Amino acid sequence: MSSSCRPSLGADPARAGYLPLVLAVVLALAGCGVGPQAHPVPVEGNLVTSTRSGNDDTSGPVVVKVFLVRGSHLVGVSRVVSHRPGLDAGLVALSRPTSDRESAAGLRNDVPSGPEPLSGTLVGSVARVEMPPGFDRRPVRDQIAALAQIVYTVLVNSSAVAVEVFHGDRAIPVPGADGALLDRPVRRGDYASWAPLPAGDAVQG
Repeated sequence: MSSSCRPSLGADPARAGYLPLVLAVVLALAGCGVGPQAHPVPVEGNLVTSTRSGNDDTSGPVVVKVFLVRGSHLVGVSRVVSHRPGLDAGLVALSRPTSDRESAAGLRNDVPSGPEPLSGTLVGSVARVEMPPGFDRRPVRDQIAALAQIVYTVLVNSSAVAVEVFHGDRAIPVPGADGALLDRPVRRGDYASWAPLPAGDAVQG
C-alpha cells in the first residue's frame, strides 16, 4: 500500500473512539484498489470465435459452380447454397436434382441422390468423397458420368487435385472414361472426354 493510500491514524484511538477508526481504515483501504466483481460484465467488441468444419451452415448463401451433363459432355452451372465456400458447398450443390430451368436446357444430373447430400474430406491434396450404397451397381456409363461430374466439381471448389471414392472406410475402384477400373485417386485427365464444351456456363440453377 502506497503512502498516499495509507490512512493517517491521528489521535489516540481511545479518545476518538474505536469504531470510527475502524470505519476510516476500511474506507481508506477500499479506495486503494479494485476488488473482485460480484457479477461478470460483458466485453463489447470484435470477439474471435472458433468454428467447426464440415456441413455447418454459417456463412449465408454463396454461389458455387457445379457440373451437370448434356449428352456426353459436362456443362458448368451456378447454384446457390448456404454453406461456407469449399468442398462441402460444391458437393451439397451437386447433390440436388436438376431444376426446371436446367432440365429445359437439356441437362441431367447422374450423381446419385439420397436422403443426405454427398460429403467429403480433404486429406492433403486428395478429396475423399463418400458415395451412397449401390453406386457400384449402377450402369457403368452412369457411374462414369457421375464421377466426371464429381471430379470436375470438387476440383473447381477446393484445393484438391484428385478424388478418391469411399464406401464407409474403404476406398473403392471406379471406372475411368473408357470403363477400365482405376484403383487410385482420379483426376480430370481420367475424364477428359467429358470435359465441358466452350461457352457451357450459361445456365443458372
